[in-house]
Amino acid sequence: MNSNGDKEEKIIEKLRGKYEERLKKQLLGEEEKTDKQEKKESVVYSAAYEEFRKEYLPGHLSLYERACQIAERLLRANVSEKRRKKLLELIRITHLNATPEGITSLALIAPFLVLGLIFLVAYLIPALLLGEASIFFLLAGMVLSLLSYYLLEKLPDIFATTWKMRASNQLVLAVFYLATYLRHTPNLEKAVQFAAEHLLPPLGLDFKRLLWEVESQKYSSLKEAIDNYLQLWKNDAPEFVEAIHLLEASVYEAAEERRLNALDKSLDLMLEETYEKMLHYSHSLKGPITMIHMLGIVLPLSLIHI
Repeated sequence: MNSNGDKEEKIIEKLRGKYEERLKKQLLGEEEKTDKQEKKESVVYSAAYEEFRKEYLPGHLSLYERACQIAERLLRANVSEKRRKKLLELIRITHLNATPEGITSLALIAPFLVLGLIFLVAYLIPALLLGEASIFFLLAGMVLSLLSYYLLEKLPDIFATTWKMRASNQLVLAVFYLATYLRHTPNLEKAVQFAAEHLLPPLGLDFKRLLWEVESQKYSSLKEAIDNYLQLWKNDAPEFVEAIHLLEASVYEAAEERRLNALDKSLDLMLEETYEKMLHYSHSLKGPITMIHMLGIVLPLSLIHI
């Protein structure tokens, strides 16, 4: 009996060893497959951001990019540290593929081009062909050149303001997408990917850039990239910043009830603050609407009776 028992134990050990080895190979194969899939997704999202940026960046911004790049090659202007910091923030907001030196160079070169073109067309050519030319056009060219310099200096601010106004309309939807995904899967990176896929530009482009910045190792983690991005909204939409921080905190909550409460609180915060802003906006419109009503309806009726 003992010999038979020993044989059975040896057979069982042998079978166990075979199955353990097979299971180990399967697990290693799945790990390799997962690593390859993650690398593939990383490459896809890096390429997706560039394609998405080129596709959805407005045409006037693409032209402005090219103009800045050409101007930088012709004249590389020096930029103060304060101005550089400001321009880098504006470039980040608008997703421009430009440098502070390129933007400044364009603002310096363009006035001379405007002045030279007006001088050639409105002053020099009439003087050569007709024998006379008006000094008025030359003076007008000087004024236009100064205006072009002022406009090009302010153009990045205008682009950034327009971009943030359009993006602010999507903040509630962005929090909703993040909270929806985190409710069933507490994975911040996957939630941002989900939001990036479903949000339209401009906020969808911002979220794709967050993933791209982590993949390109500009930031060591997605949380660091998000915290840096939220600096752009701390003055204009502090409720969005607080809601995102609640969503981030929910990922690290061990208790399921507290995790879900954090998600619900982030949505409630966004909805309540948006409602408050709508109320303030409607109240601020009451005065101008009353004035229009008085000037357009009451005043004409009063004049008729007179």
